[in-house]
Amino acid sequence: MTEIIATHQIVELLQERLDYRKICENWIQVQILRSAALERGITVSEEHIQAEGDRQRLERRLERSSDTIAWLQAEQVTPEQWEQGIRDQLLRSLMAEHLFAGDVERIFAENQLNYDRRAVYRLDILEQTFAQEVFYQIESGEISFFEAVYAYGQSGEIRDRCGFEGLRHRWEFSNSQAQVIFDALEHQVLAPIETDTGFVIFWVGRMVPAVMTPEIRTQLLTELLDQWLAEEQIRWMHYDAPAESLTSTID
Repeated sequence: MTEIIATHQIVELLQERLDYRKICENWIQVQILRSAALERGITVSEEHIQAEGDRQRLERRLERSSDTIAWLQAEQVTPEQWEQGIRDQLLRSLMAEHLFAGDVERIFAENQLNYDRRAVYRLDILEQTFAQEVFYQIESGEISFFEAVYAYGQSGEIRDRCGFEGLRHRWEFSNSQAQVIFDALEHQVLAPIETDTGFVIFWVGRMVPAVMTPEIRTQLLTELLDQWLAEEQIRWMHYDAPAESLTSTID
Protein backbone atom coordinates (compact mmCIF):
# COMPACT_ATOMS: atom_id res chain seq x y z
CA MET A 1 0.00 0.00 0.00
CA THR A 2 2.77 2.43 0.91
CA GLU A 3 4.27 1.97 -2.55
CA ILE A 4 1.23 3.55 -4.20
CA ILE A 5 0.85 6.46 -1.76
CA ALA A 6 3.37 9.28 -1.87
CA THR A 7 4.55 10.75 1.41
CA HIS A 8 3.27 14.21 0.50
CA GLN A 9 -0.19 12.71 -0.04
CA ILE A 10 -0.19 11.35 3.51
CA VAL A 11 0.89 14.75 4.83
CA GLU A 12 -1.87 16.46 2.84
CA LEU A 13 -4.48 14.07 4.26
CA LEU A 14 -3.25 14.70 7.82
CA GLN A 15 -3.47 18.42 7.21
CA GLU A 16 -6.95 18.17 5.75
CA ARG A 17 -8.13 16.23 8.80
CA LEU A 18 -6.37 18.62 11.19
CA ASP A 19 -4.16 15.80 12.50
CA TYR A 20 -0.86 17.10 11.16
CA ARG A 21 -0.03 19.36 14.09
CA LYS A 22 -0.69 16.58 16.59
CA ILE A 23 1.58 14.19 14.69
CA CYS A 24 4.30 16.85 14.58
CA GLU A 25 4.00 17.50 18.30
CA ASN A 26 4.20 13.78 19.05
CA TRP A 27 7.34 13.53 16.94
CA ILE A 28 8.94 16.48 18.75
CA GLN A 29 8.11 15.02 22.17
CA VAL A 30 9.66 11.69 21.24
CA GLN A 31 12.88 13.48 20.23
CA ILE A 32 12.86 15.44 23.50
CA LEU A 33 12.39 12.29 25.56
CA ARG A 34 15.12 10.39 23.76
CA SER A 35 17.55 13.27 24.10
CA ALA A 36 16.75 13.88 27.77
CA ALA A 37 17.07 10.19 28.58
CA LEU A 38 20.43 9.99 26.80
CA GLU A 39 21.73 12.99 28.75
CA ARG A 40 20.68 11.36 32.03
CA GLY A 41 21.87 7.86 31.18
CA ILE A 42 18.37 6.42 31.32
CA THR A 43 17.84 3.34 29.20
CA VAL A 44 15.11 0.76 28.76
CA SER A 45 16.22 -2.80 29.43
CA GLU A 46 15.67 -5.54 26.89
CA GLU A 47 13.81 -7.50 29.58
CA HIS A 48 11.26 -4.71 29.95
CA ILE A 49 10.81 -4.46 26.20
CA GLN A 50 10.30 -8.21 25.98
CA ALA A 51 7.78 -8.17 28.82
CA GLU A 52 5.77 -5.34 27.25
CA GLY A 53 5.90 -7.03 23.85
CA ASP A 54 4.60 -10.25 25.41
CA ARG A 55 1.83 -8.30 27.12
CA GLN A 56 0.75 -6.73 23.85
CA ARG A 57 0.82 -10.08 22.09
CA LEU A 58 -1.26 -11.65 24.85
CA GLU A 59 -3.72 -8.76 24.68
CA ARG A 60 -4.16 -9.39 20.95
CA ARG A 61 -4.09 -13.19 21.37
CA LEU A 62 -1.02 -13.54 19.18
CA GLU A 63 0.10 -16.88 20.54
CA ARG A 64 2.55 -17.83 17.78
CA SER A 65 5.43 -15.90 16.28
CA SER A 66 3.80 -16.25 12.88
CA ASP A 67 0.67 -14.56 14.25
CA THR A 68 2.76 -11.62 15.45
CA ILE A 69 4.56 -11.31 12.11
CA ALA A 70 1.26 -11.41 10.24
CA TRP A 71 -0.18 -8.71 12.51
CA LEU A 72 2.84 -6.45 12.02
CA GLN A 73 2.71 -6.94 8.26
CA ALA A 74 -0.98 -6.03 8.25
CA GLU A 75 -0.11 -2.86 10.19
CA GLN A 76 2.81 -2.21 7.79
CA VAL A 77 5.21 -2.07 10.71
CA THR A 78 8.57 -3.84 10.95
CA PRO A 79 9.55 -5.74 14.11
CA GLU A 80 12.24 -3.11 14.67
CA GLN A 81 9.71 -0.27 14.48
CA TRP A 82 7.36 -2.08 16.87
CA GLU A 83 10.24 -2.55 19.31
CA GLN A 84 11.20 1.11 19.04
CA GLY A 85 7.62 2.12 19.76
CA ILE A 86 7.64 -0.05 22.88
CA ARG A 87 10.99 1.42 23.91
CA ASP A 88 9.65 4.99 23.59
CA GLN A 89 6.52 4.07 25.53
CA LEU A 90 8.54 2.62 28.39
CA LEU A 91 10.94 5.55 28.25
CA ARG A 92 8.05 7.89 29.09
CA SER A 93 7.41 6.00 32.32
CA LEU A 94 11.09 5.92 33.25
CA MET A 95 11.50 9.64 32.60
CA ALA A 96 8.37 10.47 34.59
CA GLU A 97 9.73 8.50 37.54
CA HIS A 98 13.19 10.05 37.22
CA LEU A 99 11.95 13.63 36.98
CA PHE A 100 8.94 13.70 39.27
CA ALA A 101 8.83 10.72 41.65
CA GLY A 102 9.93 13.04 44.47
CA ASP A 103 7.13 15.51 43.79
CA VAL A 104 4.12 13.21 43.65
CA GLU A 105 3.42 12.96 47.38
CA ARG A 106 3.62 16.73 47.84
CA ILE A 107 1.37 17.49 44.89
CA PHE A 108 -1.12 14.89 46.02
CA ALA A 109 -1.21 16.41 49.51
CA GLU A 110 -1.70 19.91 48.09
CA ASN A 111 -4.60 18.74 45.92
CA GLN A 112 -5.98 15.94 48.10
CA LEU A 113 -9.53 17.29 48.11
CA ASN A 114 -9.67 16.86 44.35
CA TYR A 115 -9.17 13.13 44.79
CA ASP A 116 -11.96 12.61 47.30
CA ARG A 117 -14.70 10.51 45.77
CA ARG A 118 -18.40 10.32 46.39
CA ALA A 119 -21.06 7.82 45.39
CA VAL A 120 -23.34 9.76 43.07
CA TYR A 121 -26.74 8.92 41.63
CA ARG A 122 -28.48 11.17 39.11
CA LEU A 123 -31.82 11.66 37.45
CA ASP A 124 -31.88 13.82 34.32
CA ILE A 125 -35.09 15.66 33.46
CA LEU A 126 -35.44 17.99 30.52
CA GLU A 127 -38.01 20.50 31.80
CA GLN A 128 -37.41 22.69 34.87
CA THR A 129 -40.98 22.72 36.23
CA PHE A 130 -41.25 18.94 36.08
CA ALA A 131 -37.80 18.52 37.64
CA GLN A 132 -38.84 20.74 40.54
CA GLU A 133 -42.06 18.78 40.96
CA VAL A 134 -40.21 15.46 41.07
CA PHE A 135 -37.75 16.89 43.59
CA TYR A 136 -40.62 17.96 45.90
CA GLN A 137 -42.15 14.48 45.61
CA ILE A 138 -38.87 12.87 46.65
CA GLU A 139 -38.19 15.38 49.42
CA SER A 140 -41.69 14.96 50.90
CA GLY A 141 -41.46 11.17 50.83
CA GLU A 142 -44.21 10.65 48.25
CA ILE A 143 -41.74 8.74 46.12
CA SER A 144 -38.16 7.58 46.67
CA PHE A 145 -35.33 8.79 44.48
CA PHE A 146 -34.91 5.30 43.07
CA GLU A 147 -38.59 4.99 42.27
CA ALA A 148 -38.36 8.34 40.49
CA VAL A 149 -35.41 7.11 38.44
CA TYR A 150 -37.32 4.00 37.47
CA ALA A 151 -40.41 6.05 36.58
CA TYR A 152 -38.76 8.99 34.84
CA GLY A 153 -35.30 7.80 33.79
CA GLN A 154 -34.73 8.49 30.12
CA SER A 155 -33.21 5.13 29.21
CA GLY A 156 -33.40 1.51 30.28
CA GLU A 157 -29.71 1.56 31.22
CA ILE A 158 -30.25 4.43 33.67
CA ARG A 159 -33.19 2.67 35.24
CA ASP A 160 -31.33 -0.64 35.47
CA ARG A 161 -28.56 0.90 37.57
CA CYS A 162 -30.97 3.11 39.55
CA GLY A 163 -29.18 6.24 38.37
CA PHE A 164 -25.83 5.18 39.84
CA GLU A 165 -22.90 7.01 38.23
CA GLY A 166 -20.19 5.47 40.37
CA LEU A 167 -17.63 6.93 42.74
CA ARG A 168 -16.83 10.32 41.25
CA HIS A 169 -14.02 12.80 41.91
CA ARG A 170 -14.55 16.50 42.51
CA TRP A 171 -12.79 17.42 39.28
CA GLU A 172 -15.33 15.44 37.28
CA PHE A 173 -17.96 18.10 38.04
CA SER A 174 -18.17 21.82 37.45
CA ASN A 175 -17.05 23.89 40.44
CA SER A 176 -20.61 24.76 41.42
CA GLN A 177 -21.80 21.16 41.16
CA ALA A 178 -18.80 19.82 43.08
CA GLN A 179 -19.36 22.20 45.96
CA VAL A 180 -22.99 21.16 46.36
CA ILE A 181 -22.36 17.44 45.92
CA PHE A 182 -19.38 17.20 48.28
CA ASP A 183 -20.87 19.48 50.93
CA ALA A 184 -24.14 17.51 51.05
CA LEU A 185 -25.05 15.07 53.81
CA GLU A 186 -24.96 11.37 53.07
CA HIS A 187 -28.18 10.14 51.43
CA GLN A 188 -29.29 13.69 50.67
CA VAL A 189 -31.31 14.54 47.57
CA LEU A 190 -30.25 17.80 45.92
CA ALA A 191 -32.50 20.37 44.30
CA PRO A 192 -32.47 20.34 40.48
CA ILE A 193 -29.30 21.76 38.94
CA GLU A 194 -29.35 23.21 35.45
CA THR A 195 -27.04 21.63 32.86
CA ASP A 196 -26.46 22.11 29.15
CA THR A 197 -29.09 19.47 28.37
CA GLY A 198 -31.73 20.18 31.01
CA PHE A 199 -31.84 19.62 34.76
CA VAL A 200 -30.37 16.97 37.01
CA ILE A 201 -31.42 15.78 40.47
CA PHE A 202 -28.52 14.27 42.41
CA TRP A 203 -28.74 11.81 45.29
CA VAL A 204 -25.41 11.46 47.09
CA GLY A 205 -24.12 8.45 48.94
CA ARG A 206 -20.99 7.70 50.90
CA MET A 207 -17.83 9.78 50.83
CA VAL A 208 -14.54 8.02 50.11
CA PRO A 209 -11.59 10.12 51.39
CA ALA A 210 -8.64 10.34 49.03
CA VAL A 211 -5.72 7.95 49.38
CA MET A 212 -2.71 7.63 47.13
CA THR A 213 -3.45 4.67 44.87
CA PRO A 214 -1.19 3.35 42.10
CA GLU A 215 -3.69 4.72 39.59
CA ILE A 216 -3.59 8.24 41.06
CA ARG A 217 0.20 8.14 41.28
CA THR A 218 0.45 7.15 37.62
CA GLN A 219 -2.04 9.87 36.69
CA LEU A 220 -0.02 12.53 38.54
CA LEU A 221 3.25 11.39 36.98
CA THR A 222 1.65 11.47 33.53
CA GLU A 223 0.29 14.98 34.08
CA LEU A 224 3.65 16.26 35.33
CA LEU A 225 5.51 14.72 32.41
CA ASP A 226 3.02 16.11 29.89
CA GLN A 227 3.44 19.58 31.39
CA TRP A 228 7.22 19.27 31.27
CA LEU A 229 7.12 18.07 27.66
CA ALA A 230 4.89 20.99 26.66
CA GLU A 231 7.38 23.44 28.17
CA GLU A 232 10.35 21.68 26.61
CA GLN A 233 8.58 21.61 23.26
CA ILE A 234 8.22 25.39 23.28
CA ARG A 235 11.92 25.77 24.06
CA TRP A 236 12.85 23.19 21.42
CA MET A 237 10.77 24.90 18.74
CA HIS A 238 12.14 28.35 19.53
CA TYR A 239 15.78 27.68 20.25
CA ASP A 240 16.93 24.15 19.51
CA ALA A 241 15.35 22.94 16.30
CA PRO A 242 16.38 24.08 12.83
CA ALA A 243 13.36 25.47 11.02
CA GLU A 244 13.46 22.78 8.35
CA SER A 245 14.15 19.77 10.62
CA LEU A 246 10.57 18.66 11.22
CA THR A 247 9.45 19.15 7.64
CA SER A 248 12.45 17.30 6.23
CA THR A 249 11.91 14.41 8.64
CA ILE A 250 8.28 13.96 7.66
CA ASP A 251 8.66 14.79 3.97
